Amino acid sequence: MVSDIVKQIIEKSFPSGAKITHSANDVKADERFWVIPGNNGPRWLIPYNYIYGSHFFKNWRPYGFSSILKWKFLYMAYRSGQLGKIPGVSCIGITVSAEKNWTHLGWKENTVPIPSIYIGTPGITQKAVISLINSSTRQPVSVAKVPLGEQASNSILHEYDVLQKLVIEGCNRVAMPLFVNRNMGIAVQSSIEGELSSTRFATNHMKYLKSLERASKSTTILYHAIQLKQSLKVNELISDSIREKAINILDGLNDTTELPSTWVHGDFVPWNITVSNQGEIVALDWEEAQEYGLPFYDFFYFHHLQAFLLNKPNKTQEQLKNMKLTISRSSLIEIEKYTLVSMMVRLFRDRFALSYFEHQLGVRNV
Repeated sequence: MVSDIVKQIIEKSFPSGAKITHSANDVKADERFWVIPGNNGPRWLIPYNYIYGSHFFKNWRPYGFSSILKWKFLYMAYRSGQLGKIPGVSCIGITVSAEKNWTHLGWKENTVPIPSIYIGTPGITQKAVISLINSSTRQPVSVAKVPLGEQASNSILHEYDVLQKLVIEGCNRVAMPLFVNRNMGIAVQSSIEGELSSTRFATNHMKYLKSLERASKSTTILYHAIQLKQSLKVNELISDSIREKAINILDGLNDTTELPSTWVHGDFVPWNITVSNQGEIVALDWEEAQEYGLPFYDFFYFHHLQAFLLNKPNKTQEQLKNMKLTISRSSLIEIEKYTLVSMMVRLFRDRFALSYFEHQLGVRNV
């Protein structure tokens, strides 16, 4: 039985009139797809034929030890044609009329694309991320993002607008925005080939973040603290207790030092960072991006989210000691506190997240 979310994805992502065939043997090999489950329902919808889906597997990987083992097992099964023997994995057929095209996803190639689809975590911002493969060259050409959750369109369109601004400003280490359908909330960007970043924050990560600074305008920690407090007061999703905790901490951030503003990625972590085939850092998924943000926000976010999700030691202080800094120690402490508060608010549904961030803030004498 095909789940509702898979049906929704096919309806929104494939050309109109696409039909699901439960008996995959009744359709051509290029019309067959594997449905691979995750912890919360279907997670991947990939081509039956390994030659079309291999790029997708190589450019995505988990970081937790047990997850890595499972992913390697899936990859080996896929490559050897044994994926169907894994419990929970199913195969379906998706047929599309020959006269139908893929222009709704900005496809301009002469060949029909083969999609590989990652299904985001269920929630109001859930989306499908579709890698479109040229069926002749077997190379990925573009990545389309299709909204599934009720608020997903806003973040998808925000990212498209951010990429446009970054490209106009001369940033050449981001995906190129290619197509947008604002009515449907769909946006398409160029595919970036390479390997995912390691979990270690290295010199090239810092150089990349420095390249995003916007020297034309300065900012202050106090300004951002006030802005976040104002947004918290009208945020109906968070509890009163978390709102009170966050505002109390923000009330103590009063640094008015003029700092260089920067593009803040907002989710700068290894699984959103690619090291291109030329060895350059390229950040993906700019849906949480902010113009004129605080320097070092992404640096602290990189370390704290990994410490929280992967139970890794937090090495922010160790790495700061080895850097030549132009920002005072007191300002860096307040930037880290601001980062922790904003992360705590975003992850408010997870009680463990709250305890982690409260502990980190407590360590910093808040």
